[in-house]
Amino acid sequence: MSKQLFSLIFLGFLLASFTTKAKPFNQDSIVSISEIDLLMDHPSLNNKEKKAFQEKFQQFWNTAQASSAKRDSILSICEKFRKKSARIVPDFYDYFNSLILFNEKGLDDENYSNWEKGLLNELSNPKVKLKNINEFLKQTNNLLKDQLLYKSFSTEWKTRSNDFHYIYDDTLKIIFHSTELVCYSQKDSCCIYNTSGAYYPFEKKWKGEKGKIAWTRAGKAPADEYAEFKGYKLDITKPKIEIDTAQYKNQLLFKDFISGSLIEKVNIVKDPASASYPRFESFEQNIAIDSLFENINYKGGIAIQGAKFIGKGNSEQPAKITLTRNDSLFIEASSEYFSFSNNKIIGKDTEITLHLDTFKIYHPNLHLKILTKEKDLILTRDGTGMSQSPYFNNYHNILMDFGILHWKMDENIIHFKKMKGASHRLAKFESLNYFTNNHYLRLQGMDDKHPLVLLHEFAEYTYSNTFTTEEYANYLRKPISQIRQQVIALSFQGFVNYNVSEDEITIEKRSGDYISAAMGKQDYDVIHFSANTEKLQDDATLNLKNFHLQINGVNQVSVSNSQNVSFVPKGGKLLVKKNRDFEFSGLVKAGPLNMYGKNFNFSYDNFKVDMGLIDSLKAYIPTDDQGQFARRNAIFLENIVKNATANLLIDDPSNKSGNEYLEQYPIFNSYDSSYLYYEKAYIHNNVYKKDNFYIKVDPFTIDNINKLSNQDLQFQGEFKSGGIVPSFRETLIVNNDNSIGFAHAIEKNGVLVYNKAIFTDSLYLNNDGLWGKGTFTEKNTKIVSDHFTFLPESAKGQAESYTLLAQSTPFSHPDISGKNIWVEWQSIKDEFKIQSQGKGSPLNMYEGHASLSGIVNITNNKMAGSGEMVYANGSFTSNYFNYSGAKITADTSQFKLLNGNEAGYSFKAEMCNAIIDLSTQRSDFKSTIAGNYSSFPSNNYICQLNSFKWNMTNDQIEFGSEELANLNQLWETGKIKSLPKTSYNTFISTHFDQDSLSFVSPYAIYDTTNYTIAAKFVEKLKIADASIIPLHGNITIENNGYLAPLSNCKILADTLHHFHEITDALVEVKGRRNYTGSGFYTYKDELDEEQEIYFKEISVDSTGQTIASGAIPDAMSFTLSPDFDFRGEAHLSAREEHLRFNGETQIHNKCDNIKNRWLTFNAPINPKDIMIPIDTIGRDKESVKIFNSLYLTNDSIHIYPAFLSTRKFYTDNPLLTVDGYLTFNKDKNLYQVGSEQKLKKPELPGNLLSYNMNNCNLNGEGIINLGVKLGHVKTTAAGTVDYDSDKGKVSLITCLGFDFYFSELLLKMMNKHFSNSVQRPSNLNNDHFLQTFPLIMPELEANKIVKEIKEKSSYDALPDTTKQTLFFNRVKLEWKPKEKAYYSVGELELGSIHQTSHNCIVKGKIEVRKSSRGNRMYLYMELEDGHWFYFEYQNQVMFMRSSIHEINITMEEVKEDERRFRDPVSKLNYLYLLAPMSKVTRFKKLHNMTAANE
Repeated sequence: MSKQLFSLIFLGFLLASFTTKAKPFNQDSIVSISEIDLLMDHPSLNNKEKKAFQEKFQQFWNTAQASSAKRDSILSICEKFRKKSARIVPDFYDYFNSLILFNEKGLDDENYSNWEKGLLNELSNPKVKLKNINEFLKQTNNLLKDQLLYKSFSTEWKTRSNDFHYIYDDTLKIIFHSTELVCYSQKDSCCIYNTSGAYYPFEKKWKGEKGKIAWTRAGKAPADEYAEFKGYKLDITKPKIEIDTAQYKNQLLFKDFISGSLIEKVNIVKDPASASYPRFESFEQNIAIDSLFENINYKGGIAIQGAKFIGKGNSEQPAKITLTRNDSLFIEASSEYFSFSNNKIIGKDTEITLHLDTFKIYHPNLHLKILTKEKDLILTRDGTGMSQSPYFNNYHNILMDFGILHWKMDENIIHFKKMKGASHRLAKFESLNYFTNNHYLRLQGMDDKHPLVLLHEFAEYTYSNTFTTEEYANYLRKPISQIRQQVIALSFQGFVNYNVSEDEITIEKRSGDYISAAMGKQDYDVIHFSANTEKLQDDATLNLKNFHLQINGVNQVSVSNSQNVSFVPKGGKLLVKKNRDFEFSGLVKAGPLNMYGKNFNFSYDNFKVDMGLIDSLKAYIPTDDQGQFARRNAIFLENIVKNATANLLIDDPSNKSGNEYLEQYPIFNSYDSSYLYYEKAYIHNNVYKKDNFYIKVDPFTIDNINKLSNQDLQFQGEFKSGGIVPSFRETLIVNNDNSIGFAHAIEKNGVLVYNKAIFTDSLYLNNDGLWGKGTFTEKNTKIVSDHFTFLPESAKGQAESYTLLAQSTPFSHPDISGKNIWVEWQSIKDEFKIQSQGKGSPLNMYEGHASLSGIVNITNNKMAGSGEMVYANGSFTSNYFNYSGAKITADTSQFKLLNGNEAGYSFKAEMCNAIIDLSTQRSDFKSTIAGNYSSFPSNNYICQLNSFKWNMTNDQIEFGSEELANLNQLWETGKIKSLPKTSYNTFISTHFDQDSLSFVSPYAIYDTTNYTIAAKFVEKLKIADASIIPLHGNITIENNGYLAPLSNCKILADTLHHFHEITDALVEVKGRRNYTGSGFYTYKDELDEEQEIYFKEISVDSTGQTIASGAIPDAMSFTLSPDFDFRGEAHLSAREEHLRFNGETQIHNKCDNIKNRWLTFNAPINPKDIMIPIDTIGRDKESVKIFNSLYLTNDSIHIYPAFLSTRKFYTDNPLLTVDGYLTFNKDKNLYQVGSEQKLKKPELPGNLLSYNMNNCNLNGEGIINLGVKLGHVKTTAAGTVDYDSDKGKVSLITCLGFDFYFSELLLKMMNKHFSNSVQRPSNLNNDHFLQTFPLIMPELEANKIVKEIKEKSSYDALPDTTKQTLFFNRVKLEWKPKEKAYYSVGELELGSIHQTSHNCIVKGKIEVRKSSRGNRMYLYMELEDGHWFYFEYQNQVMFMRSSIHEINITMEEVKEDERRFRDPVSKLNYLYLLAPMSKVTRFKKLHNMTAANE
């Protein structure tokens, strides 16, 4: 057959797909072209792909048949594919798709021929893998179909032109004359515009002739920023373009092109501003850009990285940025790297120079940030390398060590700040001439020679101060790493300049100065200090107008260690001017002198401080030879002079180091008058005002300050006292209290003080103020004192003796005398205040019959006092006594009746108005405030009093404002409550056991002979939660503080509700919350019949509640009600309305079919509604179990009733369980057990058991337990169960569910037949069903389904929690003792089968049988159309059969393993089977049933 039929290929494909090694094509095996379907059956192709390929291939093949050579060539290539073990998919499939696409795209034969040559060349090469050939075929398909040159999982290269052709010489290539080449990767792309070139598909290489890349990915317009290039190569397996030489154009920055290298890479760019490609780097390193930003110029190399413009340089030729200010160079920044983007300039490792006129501030390595839009310049140090070096400032001649320099470029202030997060690092400032020998030695460490000396020796050796680290290390013959580390450390301190990039060392002038200072050949200074600032405060600020440096947080500046001179700037502010001149306010310390003031100016060159205004001058004077500056052994002169104008010469200007000892320095010069003031808080609280009380001091000089002594501080001056004494001149001395003052002797006749009195002896001025020693005389008063202080308007002091003579005009007052008395005299008012010093030194009055420990004030018209006054055995204390003849009055006072007990008194009253009449020996007291208390220490009581009287002769105290006879009449007539509140006194116990026990009484007498309080007319005592009413209202408080026992009293408990009353009680009150006693209680039942209970014990529990208990024996014949007897105990709790009974009760049973027993319980009982709590199992007092239910005996012979009685056997099963309460329903003559809710509302769902006293029947309602366990068949029942005592018959009306494992398919088939059959509906909207049915499900779901039934008399489906395989809404069952089984009576009301509800009436029979050979269940249902269903369960097997043939067939077809089930709990196996017809027949015969369809 002819080869021209290409169909044989497909058979070859098919054979190849099932073998690992293909067989040769058989030219004679030719099949129809229609057998292409064999190829298309490959599982990797979907139907759509198969159909499309079939149509296109048919069209191609028809075209190919025009050329036999082409078909032969294709067959030849197929054979080569076969030899390489090619697969149908993808190898042959991709090959034929290439042929189809060549045909569809209309490429000429030359293109196809060249392409085919390239393919044959690869197929013929045994080293070429089939995988590579398949990649080429896919590339061909991608190019012809989607213009893709290359496609991988992460990268695609695409051309935007179809103008290409295939060329084959020694290899295959694809020529593109004019196109755009696009690379896609990571959801982004890049493009080469205006390009042409050749693509080599097998090598995956592109050779381009020209191209152009624009910065469009960085948000730039293609015409604004781009790069052009020629002759380039690409590896298109990578999303990257690298061009050796390109011409960069930026219209905004340059006029001409710039040569450099170019790299483009595809990556994700979320924001053009963050683009990092394309990247261009210039070859030239000296490109100048003027006005790059306002006042900012640039010079150096450039690099473009996406949106970033970067300035680049190298160590030999770094890039530079210059900033101008006021048209002059201000800042130079040099770095190998600058970044320009988004109005921001960043410089790394930047060398910075700030130009201050001809001076500069320099740092070798900083991080530069310039925000051009905000005009912010920020210099920071990253804490590594040369950034640790300080700033070098040759304008102020200091080294500066701080974190951040911040300058707002349009402002005149530069801010020096802390680094963020470095709040505890202090900025440091140090003079360029700073030197200490200790620091010099630390630099040398353990080395034989000092490193600075070695550096200078090598500089002399090389005749150059600049050399490399390697040269220096070789010279020292040490490792270069060790030398480099040492040099870097020296550079941080300004001794050398270290160029990191060049590894080059330059020796600075400071290095030579340090060596000279160490050798004593050159002067130096010790000026260095720190800035200890708050978090947000600048360390320093530089003012660009005058170059003044304001430094903050300066605690102290040491200027001369040898002369012990330092500055403490006020507020830590120090203004540094040119060449270390300082301006500040605050404190200058010069040895022992402290000078406080403002506008101090330190001149570095003159080495002196000009002090414009000294607020105060203070000094420390050494007191021993342990050191001239040892303050531990020095006295402090707190105030020498103020308001001085002076200067301090620290040392000779050429001797700042203090190496030469010059004895006269430091020198303090006061060149004008100064003043001593005594307006101090510690000197009588600033009473001596400086405008009229001062010493004017003459000008003076103090030299050799460090050896200051008392003799150096003897100045001359004039004293002004402000009118206390006349003015006088005196030599000023240092007093013993370290103050500057004087000691002044008074002339013999004394000195006039205040122009009113005479003082003799001497005057002194020191830190105690102005005081004298001698005698003070004024009118009829004489005071002798060793220290009498004179203040501007008064005098005061401790008097060794004081005498005041009695007088009658202008008013009458008693005499006063005393020793060690404090005296104050107001000179203007002429008023005296005298005060005793404790009880041991009272003021004697009334010729010694009375005494006062306190204060007496004497004016021109009265005498008044305060304190404690003692007369006889009474003590009176008041803040104000008025003395007038023999009568003493006090508006408010305290009174004590003194005795010898532990407290020192037997009675005390406070806040009373007192009238003391010494002539009548009687004192009357009235309380001045409501709620005033008096106290009885012997009785541990206090009394809230209104008034009382003290008879000084018989020591009796009477309380009350009403007459006794009037009170007796009010009590007898029951009108005692008519008294106003102010007539009552409240007595309160303070005994710690009685917890503030209290009562009120209008009348009481305190007997001081036996310390008892007799109170009358007391209405009641409130103890704990009870009211105790005493007989006749009499209460006695004994000496120990306890109340005498109360008899025949009444108790009401509690005080809020008065639930209970106890009479004829004997009570012992122990405290406010505690009492004990006994008494009688009356119990009234529902018929108001009274029975008396004796409470032998009455007390208070831990919660403060009155409780009582009493016994109720059998002999009392006590009844809770006419229906319940009781014996046991009764308990009272005041907060509970009813008594609690703990004992046994017995019902009045009129039937003899149940022998009931006494039932124990413990519960409160409401006499009007007896509800006795009972559990499912009760007990009597012998712990015999008591039951309430109908019980199915284990022998299954009968069911018997139990009500408050025992059961026959412990294995008997209850049909109904009840608990809750036992009560008696009088209307129906029933004893009932159930929940309280069910008993109150019988119509609600719930379990209930009723014992009828009329017919002795027992009826139950609720969840029913049939007492027959069916293994894998779970039963659910709820309804009523009735026991007829006459007939012994048990019947049930219940809903009934059977849940068991069964085929869902069979149940669905049953549901279908039930739904198709016309059955009578069930009416579920009846009380019996609605009271019991909801019990089988949760309450929320029950409420929903009851609502549904009430609305439409049925329900749609049982809830998921109550799903049953078969569920009957209503079944009537009767127990057959002979058959030991429950039989259904009448028709069945079917509720649902599995998940489908029917709610219909069906004919049928249910039997649940109890058997020793295994309990059984039988169920037969018959539809109206005659079809029936039969279930039988026994011994873990469920049999089922139906009159419907298809159901039986389906049952038989169910696989056996699907019909089996193993219970995970009981571990029992279960199986359901098709029931034999004989079982159905036997059951129907037993129950006399027939069916239409057998």
